[in-house]
Amino acid sequence: MNKDIVSSANKDNEQALCARIRQDCDEEVLRISNAARAEVERILGAAENESKAGRAAMLLDLDKEMDKAKERMMSMLNLEKKKITLEGRQAFVDLVLAQVRRKTGEFRPGPEYRLFLSRAIVEGVKALEAPQAVVYHADQDAHLFNGQFLSAVTGECSKVLHTQCSLSVSKSDFKDLGVIVQTPDGRMMYDNRFAARMERMYEQIYMELLKEAS
Repeated sequence: MNKDIVSSANKDNEQALCARIRQDCDEEVLRISNAARAEVERILGAAENESKAGRAAMLLDLDKEMDKAKERMMSMLNLEKKKITLEGRQAFVDLVLAQVRRKTGEFRPGPEYRLFLSRAIVEGVKALEAPQAVVYHADQDAHLFNGQFLSAVTGECSKVLHTQCSLSVSKSDFKDLGVIVQTPDGRMMYDNRFAARMERMYEQIYMELLKEAS
């Protein structure tokens, strides 16, 4: 995927939509202005005996109403621009994450997957603050959980919690990459499977976009 092309397309769409919204706002302001001035002229024509001060006050009120109308229109425009920008960025995030999901099948056989599992377990143990934990893994990953791997991961967990840790493993019926870490009593669980990690990542990115667009 060419990120520059996607970004450029989103930017072109944003500019086109913003131009249309700005045109709509200008037309609406003009319509309000013409209607208001026509009404004032009608009133002024029908009230020739009104004092000059009275007519001046009416025109001043008209100018104030026009300023308020313009402010409302510009506020609407800014809100629409933020919405368009956010939707464009969200679409890009969705596209990137969708491509990542499609490539997960290529990750499992690779040499980096064992490291991914190790970090997923340590992260889960740290989140639960549980020196004793049960690690649930997919049946496809059973061959990776040998004595050497468990010894190394247990050592890493002990370093993180600054206490001796003990891990047990169990096969589960899920097929996703990653693990579920649970306390032995089953009261606390940390889902660190790939789908759960992607969901947390999406929420984090989406909130960052919201803050940037506010």
